[in-house]
Amino acid sequence: DFYGTTFRKIQVEKSIFEEYVGFEDCLFGDKDKRSRDDTVIFKHTTFNDYGNFRNTKFHSGLDIELINYKSAANFLGAEIYTKYSKRETFRIIKDSLDQIGNHIEANKYFKQEMEKYKDELTKLKRDPKWVMLKINEMLSDFGQSYTKPIKILICAVTVLASLKYVH
Repeated sequence: DFYGTTFRKIQVEKSIFEEYVGFEDCLFGDKDKRSRDDTVIFKHTTFNDYGNFRNTKFHSGLDIELINYKSAANFLGAEIYTKYSKRETFRIIKDSLDQIGNHIEANKYFKQEMEKYKDELTKLKRDPKWVMLKINEMLSDFGQSYTKPIKILICAVTVLASLKYVH
């Protein structure tokens, strides 16, 4: 249990946590000196029991792409710097939150997952997937904004109604 610990850098590789492991309220990295070298990495790490990352701040990102886990970890209230984090990290966190029924918090990570996916496809702008992701982002911020589609709908209705009166 590392509750409330501050880490400048940590990489866990080829390790097995047999029981509960707690990183609650921890700080990883330096918010003022973000660096890819300080990204928290769990590589080929297995969590056989419960992992708790509640209210933890990953100032230089998180990479859990190559972890193994038996039960969903708790990432409630975690803050993750996206630039140095991988898309799979956000998918795993989203899945963990969905498993415990926290769909609202999971949607926040879905948005980050989609932004990383769009970044991966940016080099292929003619790719239909990139175009669809870009449209989804513009219309609803990957499902995070209800006001954007409502505003678009109101504008479209207004324009169509004004065209009816022009003719």
